[in-house]
Amino acid sequence: MGEDPKKPEEIFRSGIKSIVSSANKVLGSLEEVAKPVGSAWETVKTQSGVVKESAVYTYQRRHEFPLEIIGGSALLGGGTMLLRRGKIAGVLGAATFGGAAYAVVYDEINLQELPDMIFGKKK
Repeated sequence: MGEDPKKPEEIFRSGIKSIVSSANKVLGSLEEVAKPVGSAWETVKTQSGVVKESAVYTYQRRHEFPLEIIGGSALLGGGTMLLRRGKIAGVLGAATFGGAAYAVVYDEINLQELPDMIFGKKK
């Protein structure tokens, strides 16, 4: 009268098949999402390499452009602080950023020794 009950082996196999099918669907959708993220990550890595090379080049030739570096740092730092916090913070930000740029340009602070100055020398 009724349907024949499935054997336990058939139930187990059909359960495994459905689990594998679901897992494949999830992995396929993750792969579709991961491709754009991976390409964006590659772009970020490429551009950060270009930025690093530019920063190293600028640092090595910093003595040729001291006014531009100090003035740009003061303007950028002070302008950002001015827009976000007000006039007094802008002036203090410009002085701080300009002073830091001056120290770097004229070797008042040796950047290679800076971690040792901050964290202490390793023995």
